[in-house]
Amino acid sequence: YFIFYREMIGQKVKSSLVATILRKTLALRQDSFQSFSSGKMNNMITTDVDKTRVVLVYIDAAFVIPVKLVIVIMALHHFFGAALWAGGAFMLIWGNLNQPVFYCSAKRTRVAQKLTDERVRVVGEILQAINVIKCYAWEKPAVETVGEARRKGIRALWVNS
Repeated sequence: YFIFYREMIGQKVKSSLVATILRKTLALRQDSFQSFSSGKMNNMITTDVDKTRVVLVYIDAAFVIPVKLVIVIMALHHFFGAALWAGGAFMLIWGNLNQPVFYCSAKRTRVAQKLTDERVRVVGEILQAINVIKCYAWEKPAVETVGEARRKGIRALWVNS
């Protein structure tokens, strides 16, 4: 019955707020009403009023969840003893270590990605200028340029791993 009554109260709050908005709108003078768009009134009715109704769903959770949490921790402590606290400490430490590890990993990935982009750019330039390279017999320097870019990329992957 709790959910039913909560929703019933929410609907009463919603209907009273909509009635208040409409009553205030009708009380506006004609010049004030020109600056008050119908879209703003529609937004107030559809979103803002509904948000106040949704708050009722979370108000009970604000009081019930801490009580449930205390009961669950007491029951788990009864069953597992000190292992509960060791596991909780492990979870807190591991959860806080993940962020710096992933930050460093992302930073290293960005460095490797930049070097890969550079190698792809060099290969693209060589492919666009392939006629000039063939004409002047510059194949060996072009291969060395691509090889150097590839070595830098592989070195970055090894260093960052």
